[in-house]
Amino acid sequence: FLMYYLNLYHGWNFGLEAMLGGFTWGGLVGFMYFKRTFRFIAPLVVATNLICFASLFHAPWSAEWNCAKGVRAHKKKDLNTAKSFYEKTLVIDPVNYLATENLRLIKINEWSDQAYKAHMDGEYSKAKMIYQKILKEDPDNSWAQSNLKKLK
Repeated sequence: FLMYYLNLYHGWNFGLEAMLGGFTWGGLVGFMYFKRTFRFIAPLVVATNLICFASLFHAPWSAEWNCAKGVRAHKKKDLNTAKSFYEKTLVIDPVNYLATENLRLIKINEWSDQAYKAHMDGEYSKAKMIYQKILKEDPDNSWAQSNLKKLK
């Protein structure tokens, strides 16, 4: 209940599975203490612990898990997969700063590729439009600024 309170009123972001796991574990330990029936409850305790442990490695319902998978894909330069995980993160947690910022960086990267291709192909008006789009999203982007100056 403490974790739920801190999450709700103070914005401390604890995973739901951690809260439920703690609540379940505490209830089972309390029940076993008062009933002295550990041998009957032991399989349930083991199963609960295994489920909680497994959720550390596979938790598609968790914004943090999806964001971490996105970051790993981003580091491997697999931008389509990273983008997919960041979008799933934002469905679960619409105000997730890391996912929002990394999606913005991927978008700028895609625009940069498009602008470079257009510039090299001689499509200068298209390149100029994309450079301006990049600068609207990232006003301090020196690459877009210098290439835009070359087109003027």
